[in-house]
Amino acid sequence: YINALNSVPAYSCILIVTDSVKWVQHRIVPFITNNVHVMSTTPAVDMCILSRGSQIFASSTTFSYLGVVFATPSAKVLIDRSQLRRDIGGVCCIRYGTM
Repeated sequence: YINALNSVPAYSCILIVTDSVKWVQHRIVPFITNNVHVMSTTPAVDMCILSRGSQIFASSTTFSYLGVVFATPSAKVLIDRSQLRRDIGGVCCIRYGTM
């Protein structure tokens, strides 16, 4: 994920929506070269923000998958293929790019 996040153009702002803010701030943020913000509010607000991103780097969680389902049609979505479950992997990989 760090390599994918660092591939975003330098003028971009990265917003990480997570329920583990401290972990992300210590384990991910120090390795990202772009402007990055980490947030966690209510699940409904987090889902709205996640699904409206122009680029979504989805993790292997139900919350991320739902963010992809609700994403705007023009959003670029990247999913780590090795993390996808076999029964849903085909659908996600056909419609969206994979890392």
